[in-house]
Amino acid sequence: MTIPNTVWNSIADPVSADLPCGHDLRQSDDSSKLLFHIRHLRHQATTEERQALLQETDHAAWVKMWQELLTEISAVLGRQSKDLELLTYLLEAALRLDGFRGLYQALEYVTTLISEHWPALHPCSETDDDELRLRHLNGLNGLHGDGTLLPVIVTTPLLPATDCPSITLGRYLRAQDAGTSNNKRAEPNDQLPVLKADAASVRPETVQESRQAIGRAIRAFDSLDEQLTLHCDAAFFSSAIRNRLRNCEEALTYICGPAPLPAQEAAVVDENQHDGATGDSPMGPEADHDTLDASQATDQPVPGSNSVLSRQQAMKSLGEVATYFERSEPHSPIGYAVRQLIGWGSMELPQLMEHLIPDEHARDTFFLLSGIRGRQDAE
Repeated sequence: MTIPNTVWNSIADPVSADLPCGHDLRQSDDSSKLLFHIRHLRHQATTEERQALLQETDHAAWVKMWQELLTEISAVLGRQSKDLELLTYLLEAALRLDGFRGLYQALEYVTTLISEHWPALHPCSETDDDELRLRHLNGLNGLHGDGTLLPVIVTTPLLPATDCPSITLGRYLRAQDAGTSNNKRAEPNDQLPVLKADAASVRPETVQESRQAIGRAIRAFDSLDEQLTLHCDAAFFSSAIRNRLRNCEEALTYICGPAPLPAQEAAVVDENQHDGATGDSPMGPEADHDTLDASQATDQPVPGSNSVLSRQQAMKSLGEVATYFERSEPHSPIGYAVRQLIGWGSMELPQLMEHLIPDEHARDTFFLLSGIRGRQDAE
């Protein structure tokens, strides 16, 4: 299903000139009932979907329920309230109904709303509790377990449906497992050669469109992460979704091969290969001295804008890395480990050894054997 532009336009347009984000649905009985109704619809849709997947029955029923949910969500977002909880349900519905194209479109519109309207997006809190406001968005990724979006990414077709079973990340992972463990109980369709054969029936243009949709979804999710990091004091959990999307990209590359070079780049490669084969390269025997000097100069590393040229700059970059992981992945040890390295890097060696070897006798023995002068000796 292609989600019509009217849905996206209603989400992007302000609710009114005076209140672009409308009112908080939780502030009145009538609007609260509407919010509860939407939550109930979502619960019904996910329950129906789960049963259909377990029983391998027709998915038309739960698809229709997600379509109904999308219609109601877009109407409320357009006419009553720009609400983060509803935007979360929008992301869930868009991926189910329109695959990775729907996901990247929804991500781009959500990112735009956050960029243009934060902190006016609902639910608003008198205490500015960003952690509470991001609760539903963070539920997509999950903290201590899989979030609500992760299993949907696994079952979303990487390529449009054909007469063959859908090519999904889940099917690819099962095929990988069957290939490495010699699992004799694996389904015949869950074999890597079968996946490649199924993908071969898809037009190259369609494969490229799917590849671009997944890549665009990754970039759109990164943009959402950047905007939330910029505007929110609370952490946005993102690593699991990002990794799952990249797994989809890697799976499609394995099944269908790498993306073809753009026509212009391919022509340059062919021309260079042709020049090398015919001996017409500017590095050939007839190359002049200036050309040789220029070619040799390009082999030397040239400091660019992203080069680290000093210890101070390197330590500052590490600090930025630590801050990023502490905010975006507070459950990960990476930020704390980098922060620890920064602290150690600011110490003199004797001070660092005192920190790492608390036993004075063992530390003195180490200093004696290594020739390092302790801080007291240095004084």
